[in-house]
Amino acid sequence: WRSVMEDRHAVLNLSSACGDKMSYMAVFDGHSGTDVADRLQRSMHHLLLADPAYPANITQALRGAFAAFDAMLTREAGWAA
Repeated sequence: WRSVMEDRHAVLNLSSACGDKMSYMAVFDGHSGTDVADRLQRSMHHLLLADPAYPANITQALRGAFAAFDAMLTREAGWAA
């Protein structure tokens, strides 16, 4: 049992003006802190929409979005990629 919830979530309508119907629902596990979960909540949908595979290949677009997020954290931390 924990007295503080560190997880974050997002529910968004990503439907486009051209008629594509798309919803975005995500849960980000805090794992002993909220920093990364907060950032994922704010940015993952933007990274998903910016991925070249979106919307034709959602699986690939999600992989690309997570890879972009990982690369961003790596750069900010000054770690070698």
